[in-house]
Amino acid sequence: MDVDTIGVNATLCGIGAETGASILFTPEYSDKAQGSIGELKKASEMMQLCRIRESSPKDLGIDLLYIKEKRRRPDSPLPEKVVTARASKNWRTDPAGPIRIRIVPDRICGNGGLIVAEHEKAAVTGESAKEVMDTLLELELISRLDHAAYLGRELEKAELALRFNRSYAQDDIF
Repeated sequence: MDVDTIGVNATLCGIGAETGASILFTPEYSDKAQGSIGELKKASEMMQLCRIRESSPKDLGIDLLYIKEKRRRPDSPLPEKVVTARASKNWRTDPAGPIRIRIVPDRICGNGGLIVAEHEKAAVTGESAKEVMDTLLELELISRLDHAAYLGRELEKAELALRFNRSYAQDDIF
């Protein structure tokens, strides 16, 4: 079946709950079906909660949403010599000034829009994190590498928010 396993497993659990089934089966045969057992477990928890609350499976506080890919690329091997990454404990402001990231969604089409990077000297807009970052660097609005790395992460989150038609707030968990 060329559909998402999450929807199939949720439907299977809904049918199972309505018919009183106590055992459900889902395979994890292909790459896109990986995680189906966990999805089925979470869907069954949702159905149990619906039964207890006597409600529909909506606004339960349990989410059954995952981003998957149809064909998984091969994993890379771990190099022999590695240095374990650690977060820096130091935080310094960029002498070039702060930059505020936000998005302006395209309300007409429902997806896409613009990323806005606001600095005291300029407001840069673009459709991708790369073009906004390239422009910020070209205008010399960033002077520290750690600030550039941080902005790269935030701009990428903003781009994903536009792509998935989600809201975005700088420094928030995506």
